[in-house]
Amino acid sequence: MLDVKYASFLQLCKDMNYTQAAEHLNVTQPTVSKHIQRIERDLDVKLFYYDTRNNLKLTQAGQILLVHLGRINHEVHSLKQQLAQVDADLRIGASFTIGNYLLPDILLQTGMNLKHIELTIDTQQALLDKLSNYDLDVLLLTAEPLEDESIHAVEVYQDEIVLACSMHHFLAQQKVPLQQLQEEVFVMREPGSGINHAIDKWLKSVSANLLEANDVQMIGHIEIAKRMVMQRDYLGFFYRVSIEEELAAGKLSQVFIEDMTMQQKFYLVTLERNWNRMQESVSYLQKGFDELMHARRL
Repeated sequence: MLDVKYASFLQLCKDMNYTQAAEHLNVTQPTVSKHIQRIERDLDVKLFYYDTRNNLKLTQAGQILLVHLGRINHEVHSLKQQLAQVDADLRIGASFTIGNYLLPDILLQTGMNLKHIELTIDTQQALLDKLSNYDLDVLLLTAEPLEDESIHAVEVYQDEIVLACSMHHFLAQQKVPLQQLQEEVFVMREPGSGINHAIDKWLKSVSANLLEANDVQMIGHIEIAKRMVMQRDYLGFFYRVSIEEELAAGKLSQVFIEDMTMQQKFYLVTLERNWNRMQESVSYLQKGFDELMHARRL
């Protein structure tokens, strides 16, 4: 959307060579030269010069113009992305636990039109990157994002983190001190996951190095992690919502750790600038989480 002569300026700043810039723009070299001359005439400044080695360089005025055009380009890109979303479907990004075990029921409970919802399930960082690039509208995360003025986050749910084992494990349904777990093998989620962050925080609060000293198997998929715990003598930390069926069916058992209480908050996240525009969709999702929390307390 920038004027063509400023597009020539930006390309020349990248290539620092008139011939290469012209080739990348699919125009002639004289055309690029004319564009630069017109800008210099309009702004009454010199934008480029050749140094003693005949290398093309930006003047101070050229550097200032480059910075401002970069900002304008970014704003234009953001504007185009936002305008493209005006009539678009709602694009929700969810962490693995929420997307697989909570969101389907919530969407059905709220009566939202599923035909107009696009769902992406991914890691927290990948989802945040997509949100910042305007590829997603709303995120549902199992860990609060780092402080960022461009992000608006609200708590919508809480779930318990449970230590689980197979029903045949000698620790099944036992209550044990943390020290008794020092020789056990653990199955953990991938680095950077919300549950790993919560567990690390809790272990630091009790000055324990449990996972540093133990054999730990990193698994990026919840269902695979559950299967490994069910079929081997492994222990694994899970959100309760993700293993409720296995606990009820006797396929998994809980291990109770003395003085251990781990509750993790889940968050709904949007870009700060989009918060007001997303209020209607956000309110539906918040209502769904509220109803789910109420049902689980009964």
